[in-house]
Amino acid sequence: FERIINTSEEHRILIAEALWTEGEAARAQGETAAAVALLEQAMDARGAGLCADSKARRDCVIAMQQHLLVARAGGGVEEATEQAARDKVNLARDLRDRGDYASAVALYQDARAVFTTVSGVDSRGVAASYQGIGNVYRAQGQYVEALEYHQ
Repeated sequence: FERIINTSEEHRILIAEALWTEGEAARAQGETAAAVALLEQAMDARGAGLCADSKARRDCVIAMQQHLLVARAGGGVEEATEQAARDKVNLARDLRDRGDYASAVALYQDARAVFTTVSGVDSRGVAASYQGIGNVYRAQGQYVEALEYHQ
């Protein structure tokens, strides 16, 4: 049974890499919608379980998220959309888990600004951004600062 599971995971990785390659090719050709769809499929194919067991895989997912953020923006100036803010929150979470706290806080703050612009100061997205910043401070053992963002 374990051999079947390992084979299945290997196939998911191969599928994800193929989708990723196609997505990058589409992005390079200026086919933004196709690129975004393929990059999203690549991330879905990898699955969270395939990313948690090694630094290289986690770094690959972070790279995927960064490329997806750029692809959704069409390679130009990023639009202030809820999706852009959610992408930043997702990337910030993974950067926090990797220990890149400064980059995570910066992305959470960017996301908070976008959520505020698009949905208002009392939106769930703003709350999630503050919670993310608090989690970064908590991960660093800075409990007083964490508490400020969790209130």
